[in-house]
Amino acid sequence: MYEDDRHGNSDLYLLDKPTGQERQITNDPAYQGRATIWGDSIVWEDFRNSSEDLYAYDVRTDTEKPLVIHPARQRFPSLWGSLVVYEDDRHGDWEIYLTDLTTGQETRVTTHPANQFRPRIWGDWILWVDGRNDPTYGELWGYNRRTHTEQKLADGPIDPLVDYGMSTRLPPLAISGTQVAFERGTMWS
Repeated sequence: MYEDDRHGNSDLYLLDKPTGQERQITNDPAYQGRATIWGDSIVWEDFRNSSEDLYAYDVRTDTEKPLVIHPARQRFPSLWGSLVVYEDDRHGDWEIYLTDLTTGQETRVTTHPANQFRPRIWGDWILWVDGRNDPTYGELWGYNRRTHTEQKLADGPIDPLVDYGMSTRLPPLAISGTQVAFERGTMWS
């Protein structure tokens, strides 16, 4: 899965490594990018409606569908199985949401009035960079879906909570099983 601007705008492509076959997933003059893939599911940010929305694609059935269409912005999706988490600013600040690709059910994960950014999901855990105790630099927070508990996992600074539009840095979190990798520090240090 990769983003390419060979036609003058960013579109998404899927490469089948064993066969070398390339498949164009998106073909719209607006930006499509920041894709995440799990199995046969792909989710990405899409600007075709003049705002950051989320779309999904099923590789097996070759079908695309709108996932989250809202006047507010949805961005930085992370996929695990049929679950996708993302940041959303429909309440005036960045919050974390979870949507099930199978059922379409959307759940607001965070409700704190500070910004929560760059979510990642793996198994029972949803992680993000949180600005509730430091609006300039974040801390690592998580929500356990099984126990329904939210907790601070690591002190900051984790990532500058600055929005640079399309040049916003990629998420500084990676999860695998019980291991979490994150970037400590700031881009200024």
